[in-house]
Amino acid sequence: MIKLYGTPRSRASRVLWCLEEIGVAYENLDLKDVSDTEKENILGKVNPNLKVPALDDNGFMIFESMAINLHLAKNYSQTLWPTDSNQQSAAIQWSIWAMTEIEPPFVELFLQRIILPEEKRDPQAEETAIETINRPIGVLENILSKNDYVLGNTFTIADLNLVSIFTLNDIVKITMENFTRTEGWIEKCKSRPAYKKMASLR
Repeated sequence: MIKLYGTPRSRASRVLWCLEEIGVAYENLDLKDVSDTEKENILGKVNPNLKVPALDDNGFMIFESMAINLHLAKNYSQTLWPTDSNQQSAAIQWSIWAMTEIEPPFVELFLQRIILPEEKRDPQAEETAIETINRPIGVLENILSKNDYVLGNTFTIADLNLVSIFTLNDIVKITMENFTRTEGWIEKCKSRPAYKKMASLR
């Protein structure tokens, strides 16, 4: 059986969403109630970085949430993983792009709006993060003006990986009024039963 290590209230949530989409049996070990020593012993067998999420796919160990999802889609789903080789490369491209272009400014906004105490927040850093994230969202808005989903008219792992990062906006709440297609696409993806099942676990 597939074993996922990591709490649902972490980047493991995107892996849980993927697992629910592909419909395979799995076990989620969140490790939140184990000692640091025991956690290190467990994770040491799965991820040399001793971090979650990590996945044991029947003896094949893989870490990094995006890599895990690409692995799962490729090996277990005929819908999430495109059949065309160029589209497969595009799915990898958009997943990496999500981590480099979308996630960092969202993390900065999470820091400035949620984590830091009021007196330590930096309005300029917050403004810069909003300006930074609006540029790649504009790229998505253009893509979604032509397609229902990022790679065409079918929901794929590229959409799942991207939207898993946009869920941070449920917390930081940047305005999407200039990106109505992107906002609609996010909500459409979040309306999927597998997403709702994952969300219920958090």
